[in-house]
Amino acid sequence: MAVSGLEVRVLGPFGVTIDGRPVEISSTRLRVLLATLAMSAGEVISTERLAAMLWGQQVPADEKRGLQTTISRLRGLLGAGIVTKSACGYLLRCRREQVDALRFAELAAIPPGDEHERIRLEQARSLWRGTPFHGIDSPRLVELELPRITETYLAVLDRRADFAIAEQRDSEVLLADLQEACAHHALRETTWARWLLVLGRSGRREEALDRYEEVRARMADQLGADPGPELQAARAELLAAGGMGAVVTSNRAAVPRQLPANVVRFIGRAAELTRLDRSLADGRPRAPMIAAIHGTGGVGKTAFAVHWAHQAARLFPDGQMYVDLRGYAPADRPRSAAEALDLLLLGIGFEGNLVPSDLDGRSALWRTALSGRRVLLLLDNARDAGQVRPLLPDRGSSLVLVTSRDQLRSLSSPRRVERIVLDRLAAEESRELVSRNLEAEGIRWPAASVAELAALCADLPLALAIASEHAVRDPAGSGEELLDWLRDEQDRLDALETGGDPLASVRAVLTASYEVLDTEAARTYRLIGSHPSADLGVPAAAALTGTTCAVARSLLDRLQNMHLVQEREPGRYSMHDLVRIHAIEQSARLPADRDLALLRVFDWYLRSALNARAQMGFPELPTDFDEPQAGVLPATFELASDASGWFDQERSALAATVHAASRAEHPAAYRITQAANGYLFHRGMLDELFRLHHLAISVAEKLSDSCAVALSLNQLGNVHNRLGKHGLAKLHFERALDLFEGVGNIRGQSSVLSNLGSTLRMLGRADSAVRRHRTAIEIGRLLDDPAEEGSSWNNLAMSYVELGAYEAASDTAQKAIELCEVAGNQCYVSFARDTLGQALAGQGRYAEAMLEFGQAISFASAAGDQWHECTTLAQAATAQAGAGLIVEARRSVLQALEILDEIGGGDTGELRRDDLKTLLATLPDS
Repeated sequence: MAVSGLEVRVLGPFGVTIDGRPVEISSTRLRVLLATLAMSAGEVISTERLAAMLWGQQVPADEKRGLQTTISRLRGLLGAGIVTKSACGYLLRCRREQVDALRFAELAAIPPGDEHERIRLEQARSLWRGTPFHGIDSPRLVELELPRITETYLAVLDRRADFAIAEQRDSEVLLADLQEACAHHALRETTWARWLLVLGRSGRREEALDRYEEVRARMADQLGADPGPELQAARAELLAAGGMGAVVTSNRAAVPRQLPANVVRFIGRAAELTRLDRSLADGRPRAPMIAAIHGTGGVGKTAFAVHWAHQAARLFPDGQMYVDLRGYAPADRPRSAAEALDLLLLGIGFEGNLVPSDLDGRSALWRTALSGRRVLLLLDNARDAGQVRPLLPDRGSSLVLVTSRDQLRSLSSPRRVERIVLDRLAAEESRELVSRNLEAEGIRWPAASVAELAALCADLPLALAIASEHAVRDPAGSGEELLDWLRDEQDRLDALETGGDPLASVRAVLTASYEVLDTEAARTYRLIGSHPSADLGVPAAAALTGTTCAVARSLLDRLQNMHLVQEREPGRYSMHDLVRIHAIEQSARLPADRDLALLRVFDWYLRSALNARAQMGFPELPTDFDEPQAGVLPATFELASDASGWFDQERSALAATVHAASRAEHPAAYRITQAANGYLFHRGMLDELFRLHHLAISVAEKLSDSCAVALSLNQLGNVHNRLGKHGLAKLHFERALDLFEGVGNIRGQSSVLSNLGSTLRMLGRADSAVRRHRTAIEIGRLLDDPAEEGSSWNNLAMSYVELGAYEAASDTAQKAIELCEVAGNQCYVSFARDTLGQALAGQGRYAEAMLEFGQAISFASAAGDQWHECTTLAQAATAQAGAGLIVEARRSVLQALEILDEIGGGDTGELRRDDLKTLLATLPDS
């Protein structure tokens, strides 16, 4: 949650207020820390980056402690909850609008042409108070952030000037801003051109012409070059306004109609088509507009753009033009901007001898030619923004459609930019496309076969088209042979190509995207393919690549820019099936790098799970682990809820990693399972835990790790107990005890004896259970582990409850609480308070019992332990009913049933739905 009253100002003199009250921060280092955190408000900044910002190359020997100390000092000034730690670093808990630089950037990002554009630009200007970061002594911060902020400010200034020019008005404030900007950015032609034109609008044309000569002379002196087209155009307009201009004419060809043929059987994309339609709601763009259409290779960007362009062609009477920029052509180089301009100029009627030879000249002539026209320009398959930028008009009412696998993030201009991302088709659209393709050839497939084909093609239009072509050529007509071919992941990309046409091959299309990646991004792409799970978070990607979180995020961002991964939720990335298969193919070419990456990933999940387990209060595992892999930085957690949340997020990835480690017969298969056992057990995910433990035991037996076999048997016995299979649980515990005794593992013996005692209690043999628990306590004392000993005392107390010896149960549970509190293990304290509550209720001391139950429930809820919360609610309901608190008892039962429904928990020896429903039925109406 953000701190509502915090305001951080860096656009000018540094300042901080909370609820309007100034906060004095005199320390240089604290100012740098707060400014750095503020520039990424609400986002985690890695500890590495923070240390680099604070100390540069002079990082202290104990970097972690130094950073923690600095963070603590800042918290002392601003409040304890304002800076929080996460797995990868720290974040400032405030909204972006509470930092003037971030609010400024959001206001400046309003699309050109928006009805609120002018108001937002003026609001942005009002936040600017002078040179950013004044009073913050951080060369590194200034180096990283100042150029971007300054460029944004200058862009805002240019756009404000455009409004003034278009509306034939002037402003002394605007003129002062433009003059100051030109003084500090003496060679920025876009701002100079606007200053000259605003001067002209304000009746100071002669001064504007003098200023032109001033900047022309400066450019000649410093650059050895003449002013560019924009400045020259501004001068020409000033001269024309004084009667000194000349009219330039150019040849016009017949109206160009260059669009490729429309798409047959176009399916879907209704929302994206509507977005483009709305941009022309009044029948024409208000200013030159760009629609950047981006998505992964084969997703149908060209088909979409061509289809919409044919629908909108009538709105552009001066023609529709098309250029394939060949940005990702499998066997060709990208077309240069100069080559594209040559084609475009020839297309609108310029003779070849009139086309300038240089790129700037062609670009200027192209902009001049379009200034009075309404043209639809489709630039297909662009490599990057640099290839596109010289082809864009700057005036008039033309529309540019650009398709690219690149997101073209740097394609900024004073025009309106509509960004449309094309994802794969929806499942029903994929099925419809396949059915139409088949029916056009007189073929009908069962609906289930059509659906499977669409799913195997990952709903990718290119793959669907290729598979449909194969289906049409299938002599049997059933499609079973094709489906069998596609079902095998190793053969699927072979199935999704036709002949030698690289444009009709999913593999070739994906390879074209892969081959333009830089070395590190290409390596990351390969390694993600080898990651055990279909999705991964940034910290796991850092382990996979052997880098930091900051570097991993940058690498993932590069892949996302090319639509090779998708950020499905903040900080988590995935590939669709066909891209993943292609990445696996590339990874197989460098098996040594892949195998080392997998070892780092195994270790990262293991170490992170162990850290989470410890933070949640589960006992130390009775086994030793190898040294951590070099460069692996596992996740760490400040709160039990953070640890539980990490398990929630990584649950499927942990299971996938266990399966991958099992196939490799690597110890991570059982170590990760054992580390995640406590979380899965207390969340009631017993079926999943059952499967993982059987994999774990199989690998541990193959590796002759008797201690690991014993530990998994011990944990699996608890699963059988929860499922009510106490006889099986007893057999598992007895075998585990033999193995632990055989290797002399005292901690394991203590744990198994305690669990075996609980099993005997559930089998109705509470007297035998007491003896087992006392033996477990005696052995456990040798460990000098108060948490382990406290757990055994709690299990003994539960057996006393079962025997009806409630006073002995109360004393024993109290002993368990004291030991667990000494150990600082709140999880075990909570379990023992639950037991004490049962003992007190057995004595009729309901008020005291409910206090104990309440504390146990509060902890379980905070830690995300829904099973413990549910069982304690059931106990509390019985005590409340005994005390005559019928409304409270009814509420507790209903809450327990609701939790059971949420977690999908089945009946166990500890808790049955029917018992809860029977209790509810016996409660009188309130």
